[in-house]
Amino acid sequence: MLHLRGSSKGVRRNLHISTVWLTRCTRHSSRVAPVAEPIKEGERVLLQSINTEYKHLTHPLKRESKTQWRQAVVQDNDIIGLRPLDKIHSQDGTPMRVQRPTLGEYITETRRLVTPVYPSDASTIVSLLDIHVTGHESNSESPPEKTEILEIGTGHGSLTLHLARAIHAANAHLLPPSDPKMPPEEQELQHPQDVLKDPRRFILHTLDSSAKHLAHAQKIIHGFRGGLYTPNISFHSGALPNLLHSQYTSRNINPKDSQPFLSYVIIDIPGAHDHLAQVAPAMHRNATLAVYCPNVTQLVRCEKVIKKMELPFWMEKAVELGTGISGGREWLLRHPRRPGEKWKSSVEQDGKNAAVSSSVKQGVGSSADGADAGLLARAQGALAQLFVSGGGKNPQGEEKRRSATASAEKPNPPLTEEEDDYRIVCRPKAGYTVPVSGFLGIWRRMPW
Repeated sequence: MLHLRGSSKGVRRNLHISTVWLTRCTRHSSRVAPVAEPIKEGERVLLQSINTEYKHLTHPLKRESKTQWRQAVVQDNDIIGLRPLDKIHSQDGTPMRVQRPTLGEYITETRRLVTPVYPSDASTIVSLLDIHVTGHESNSESPPEKTEILEIGTGHGSLTLHLARAIHAANAHLLPPSDPKMPPEEQELQHPQDVLKDPRRFILHTLDSSAKHLAHAQKIIHGFRGGLYTPNISFHSGALPNLLHSQYTSRNINPKDSQPFLSYVIIDIPGAHDHLAQVAPAMHRNATLAVYCPNVTQLVRCEKVIKKMELPFWMEKAVELGTGISGGREWLLRHPRRPGEKWKSSVEQDGKNAAVSSSVKQGVGSSADGADAGLLARAQGALAQLFVSGGGKNPQGEEKRRSATASAEKPNPPLTEEEDDYRIVCRPKAGYTVPVSGFLGIWRRMPW
């Protein structure tokens, strides 16, 4: 039995509020949240087997077509119109659920021509770029400044998709929604050739030297969520100098003036150090340069080129990416001496250690700890002296001893330009090793 306390007037007021609240809940319950929207034609969905852990990414759904997965065949007409997590049966009775793939699942399940930037690494790269989408003041008379990003090396399109998702909020209200039935080539033609008339506030330029790889990446990007992020991207094929020249021309800028227009540059191709001098004039002050490569020595090469050519970049950090590394593990890449100081070997040339001077010079000459280097040199010298003499039992000991003495008397050849280059301390900041999938270097564009 329900007991109501208080005056009758208060009870009627509470009942009126409850009735209004129930009416509003009923009215809003008829709306469909974006996560529960029905699946449309042209989307690619994930078929998840209920009895096993197998899953399959479909082709872009098309009416009167079918999807074949292992021994199961599903008609596309039966998938179109379903909601996520709805159950469906194949023609042979196999039960499965329909789900929209996450961005990570989509990248790993799509067919690839090149090795992609894996989703965990791509998310970390975007996070380290520190991209912020800001709103435009409605009362401002001047048009908002554009933020332009250049990605050199489209590849599979994985990092391109993650970057486009990061900037999508700035362009979502300015561009019409993408049509999943429209080919990606036709969607690209919708962007105006004149950058000044382009309504997009954030523009992602992606460049690939291979037209085949770029076309494949366009299909991959256009197939995710019906081409949701395609309008944020401008695809380019060819060489970097041609792209920069075309961008200067579209802005009515003399290429010799080198007026900057890029706020972020991401390089993900072999030989990244060859493109640093080309992108530097096109970057704004305090713009971010990111180089993603499989080996840390490639970051070292970039830093050497920056110092040798006196490029206006300052290295902010070097991060190791890989499985089990949350947010990346920072490495130390720095110059251990002042510019102009000569490269001195840590091994002294004397008669006792002359037989192993060259090997020790290569093995410990670049050691960051002089005490350990000297101790290791003396130990190796003693062992080598014992090996050369043969302990009095090797009949060839005398001949080796004479050869070692003759080599010690020869003057050391001068260091080549490559050997006399800057040394760089290159080591992890932690004392353990984990599987690595790549390294990321972050530089800032300096004002000089």
